[in-house]
Amino acid sequence: MSKKASKLLWKRISTSYKYLKISWTVQVREFFEYSTLHGVKYIAEHGRPFLERFLWFVCVLIGAVATVVVIFSLWEKFQTNPTITGLDTDFHNWEVPFPAVILCPTDPAKQEQIRRLLDITENSTTQDLQKADFIYDLTKLDFDSIPIFTKKYTEADTYIDKNEDIRNYIYKFMDDCTDVFDNCSFKDTPFGCCSAPDKRFTPVFTETGFCHSFNSRHFRRSNNTASAEPEQFNMQYIKEADTKWSLQFALKTGEAVTSIYILNSDEMVSMNIQPQLEWDYQVYKMAFSMKQTYTTEDTRQLSIKQRKCVFGDEIPLHGFIPHYHQRDSAKAL
Repeated sequence: MSKKASKLLWKRISTSYKYLKISWTVQVREFFEYSTLHGVKYIAEHGRPFLERFLWFVCVLIGAVATVVVIFSLWEKFQTNPTITGLDTDFHNWEVPFPAVILCPTDPAKQEQIRRLLDITENSTTQDLQKADFIYDLTKLDFDSIPIFTKKYTEADTYIDKNEDIRNYIYKFMDDCTDVFDNCSFKDTPFGCCSAPDKRFTPVFTETGFCHSFNSRHFRRSNNTASAEPEQFNMQYIKEADTKWSLQFALKTGEAVTSIYILNSDEMVSMNIQPQLEWDYQVYKMAFSMKQTYTTEDTRQLSIKQRKCVFGDEIPLHGFIPHYHQRDSAKAL
């Protein structure tokens, strides 16, 4: 490229830059003059002192920064906590699910009963007596006592068949429901605590050991193969027209302490849940209050990470507990 052509190109670039600079200056000035944002037009208005225009610039800058901070704060809140729990003022007690009441005795089986079922007498061998002790410890097994149990017994202690279903086997040695409950009534209507067809106290194995449950979805189904259909869970409700909203029962005399849990019907007793009461058979009445929470379909618009819960048809469970509940959903997600 010749020197003359180079000078001509540079002149064109300088001219274009000059026009562009003038254009941007004019457009910015027009924006400041005709903007509806409060205080912006005073920044570039002719005739105003420099100090006044500078103060207006500082005020507008502070407002812009504050706006950006608020926008990011609201966006973060929408991502982390976008839902609102409100009070339903149009709520009626037409059909409210009654909570699950679960009683977990510290001594769910008696040594005398275990020996009687095993036909063990004073003349029995030492191995038979050790087997009775093994089964007694097995009936009291919970999540905390597993390390102690494994230290006390080894794989060499073959007191029962390794192919045996442990749950079904030790269930035979547990205190029967009829040995625990007496005189049960729900909503001031008597029912058979343990006897068919209206029995409502059912056994359940939990992390804290063997328990008896009322209105819990996780009760132990019967192994009766002659039945064509498995036992179904029947949710118990309270209604506004009911004369009483209470569960009453009497426990037969005993010395062991019983832990009482009041949970949602979908929840299961676990080690991270504390009992509402440690009952030593001296309590006459126990009152509690409950709240019912429901989620609207509009929540489906949010991601699972945002709402920290899932609908029942989104992620099916295939484990022992096929239902989500409020207490553990946030931890799992």
